Amino acid sequence: MPVWYITFHGGDNDRAWNNIHVYDLDGQPRGKAHATHSLPKELALREPRGFTFGPDGDLYVADRDSDSVKRYHGQSGALQREYRHHHLKTPVHLTFRQPDGALQVGSRDRDAIVAIATETGEITTLVKSGAGGLRAPAGMAFGPDGKLYVSSRESKQMLRFNPTSGEPDDAPFINGLEDYPEFIALVETSQASASQSSHR
Repeated sequence: MPVWYITFHGGDNDRAWNNIHVYDLDGQPRGKAHATHSLPKELALREPRGFTFGPDGDLYVADRDSDSVKRYHGQSGALQREYRHHHLKTPVHLTFRQPDGALQVGSRDRDAIVAIATETGEITTLVKSGAGGLRAPAGMAFGPDGKLYVSSRESKQMLRFNPTSGEPDDAPFINGLEDYPEFIALVETSQASASQSSHR
């Protein structure tokens, strides 16, 4: 049975919320997704933002205020590994690239995107700081053309990048958005139409 995974803004003031909380399809709480007892004190989640399951079945969490990505066992919730790099600052969102399975992570305060080889732990800069006008990267998704689409929050744009070289398109995919874009998702037209109809 599917369940909802939900993060909340807990921060340092309300650490009980610094987890991924699980709810069933009726909206009832089911507990938490990872085992806090597996975390050494210095590795406690501080501000969980984006999360995704990897092709290995593990859960990857962008922990914004600790400047890291944490990896948890997909079933037990035990901490497996933490990824850190001096180019990774305040990560907000993350997504896996096909076919090599590299994890793309937005480095918000460096206006860049890094790529993590999850097995070796190697971290490289994919999209250089400010490339294509990138400012405070938020949501990311791969389009039908295979390119990486990124919400550039502070410039109110949606940008598009080559997923392997990190080179930006010559112009923004969408320019002059009316508000600060956050998370994005590519949705089938039938699903989008149904959602739009239910909110009219």
